[in-house]
Amino acid sequence: TISATYANITKSISIDTVATNLERIIIAPGTTSLTTGATLALRATAIFSDNTSTDITNLGRWTSDNLAVLSVSNGGDKQGIVSAIDEGNATIQISYLDVSSQIGLSVSPATLRSISISPQNISLPGNTELDLTATGIYSDGQSRDITQAVLWSSDAPEIASISNTVGKSGNLRAVTTGTTTISASLADLSSSILIEVTDDTIKGLNILFTGESNLAANSQRLLSAIGNYASGATQDLTQQVKWQTSNSEICTISSAATAETAGILTTLASGLCVATASFGEVSSTVLLTVSTAKLEAITLSPTEISLAKGNQQALTVIGQYSDASTQDLTGQVSWQYSSNVSIDKNGILKALSAGNSTIQASLQGFSDEINVEISSASLENIRISPDPLVINEGTSAQLQATGFYSDDSSQDITHTVTWESTDERVASVSNATDYAGRIDALSTGNTSISAKLDGVLATLNATVELNPTAPKSLALSATPYVIRNNGTDQSTISINVLATDNSTLVADGTRINLSIINGSATLDKNFATINAGKAEFSLTSTTKALITIKATVEGTDISNYVSVYSTDNFAEIIAKGVLLQAKVIDDIIQPGSIFGLAIANYANRSFNLNAFKLGTENNLIYSTTAPEDLNNNVLGAGQYILRGWVTEQERENSFWVAYFLQDPVTGVEFNVGIVFTLPSNN
Repeated sequence: TISATYANITKSISIDTVATNLERIIIAPGTTSLTTGATLALRATAIFSDNTSTDITNLGRWTSDNLAVLSVSNGGDKQGIVSAIDEGNATIQISYLDVSSQIGLSVSPATLRSISISPQNISLPGNTELDLTATGIYSDGQSRDITQAVLWSSDAPEIASISNTVGKSGNLRAVTTGTTTISASLADLSSSILIEVTDDTIKGLNILFTGESNLAANSQRLLSAIGNYASGATQDLTQQVKWQTSNSEICTISSAATAETAGILTTLASGLCVATASFGEVSSTVLLTVSTAKLEAITLSPTEISLAKGNQQALTVIGQYSDASTQDLTGQVSWQYSSNVSIDKNGILKALSAGNSTIQASLQGFSDEINVEISSASLENIRISPDPLVINEGTSAQLQATGFYSDDSSQDITHTVTWESTDERVASVSNATDYAGRIDALSTGNTSISAKLDGVLATLNATVELNPTAPKSLALSATPYVIRNNGTDQSTISINVLATDNSTLVADGTRINLSIINGSATLDKNFATINAGKAEFSLTSTTKALITIKATVEGTDISNYVSVYSTDNFAEIIAKGVLLQAKVIDDIIQPGSIFGLAIANYANRSFNLNAFKLGTENNLIYSTTAPEDLNNNVLGAGQYILRGWVTEQERENSFWVAYFLQDPVTGVEFNVGIVFTLPSNN
């Protein structure tokens, strides 16, 4: 009985109670199988003795008897969420008011959902090869390389064939002119890309990079490979070339065929880094030096930014190192900023809404910050420059769009506007992130180029003319690209300038200006003069440094770079690898153990290979100078040699193995070797 009293008035009511007990718990859904990476929301319902029920998903306690296979959440409003971690079986249990219920679940491998082939948009000259990569996207959200697992096929193998051979799977070979479709299939799924085979011929490669050629250890640099074709066309082959470095202990480079990873050079230790890009029978090499200098500060620029809403600005982060060198670290820093801006991995800041923001860049404990002011000013006018534009057929030019705003400010909006050409047969203009505003002259004639943003439009007239002898591109090559820093050993730099019309030559007397932008060297001339499309100059140096020379066609922005390494130790450019098949018992080398050393010459300079020797600290064990043992006593450009030694008796001492070489030009002798150390001698 329940009573209530107020102002001397009492009222009572009687309530009959019936005892109900929790009898069982039902877990739903009844699914018993998941794939790795999948999640499943379980629901628990309590059934009472009076046949009533209630949802207790968020009231009970969930557990898993095998957390390595399945986990289950007990937090907040996500209780009962099961996550499949690895293959196997597990029992999920919920307990509530001393009653529990269980469900058994099994986890099977993730299933393949889709296949992606890279690279895409492939155009190859005939008689070249390219390795394709197939990537599988699985039900657990993970990506896996399935190049060797898929079945490759070509709709027209007479145009381009694709290999399914173990170890060569995905190797594409361009045969003859035409187009074909390449497919990769696995588990009832497939993906296809279109391949174009041209009648063009690749003549050379240029490796490009931004920033200085001196790098700090534990840093990264993106290299690009540009192919030069007989027709005069160029193509970005960064994702298609095979990348390699001369010494993986100093630097490594990725050949992964994706835009995110291809050409990324990672430095590991101090020394000379020789990076090579190969495409068919054509290759190119770039030299970089790696130091152990430590990062001491970073600087973020520009120091102050004022933008109108909707515009963008490129940020740059420069690192200052203990050896006084600097390096562009924009792609490596961590960014912090407020919600009215965004910054991508390349440091491009976009103004999203009006207001002020502080931008901070951080790396290895160092940071710098700048202030950004974003206005709500409206765009009133756009100006494109240069205007008017006269450009030679087969060449490119960079346009700039400047925006003028209602608050009397002006900004570079080249990367924000939308570019368009009224006649793309005459000239095309790019909207790509890295090439916004770049115009390519395709054929003679006139076209109108427009830049549009927020309803504001600007145009300019572009005229494409044909001057057959006008310079189109410039290529440089150094022979050799490694010299002795004695002031007399020299490298000869060849210059090749292509004309707009491939059937003719640039005018004789065309001047090429030369400048040293890195390192210290003596040039035999300050400018070179073209004769029959070519010119050359030479350099010497007395310092140990990577020397970078810039050559520019006078009166144009056509330029290129070449690097020469000046050293006091030719052994730096010889890569080495160890052959070891040793059996050691109680710190004693057993008979029949094999020890060997391979060396490779990554320079375009040959050396005399005089001897191969092996010995202990006090004794010479083996030596040969025989031409038949030593590649005719020459280690030529790009050549390698491997020599081994088999022990005939037990040995207790550490020993060394070395090749003895000599530079035939300077007469300098040097050796490349390694010490095999027994555990007891460490």
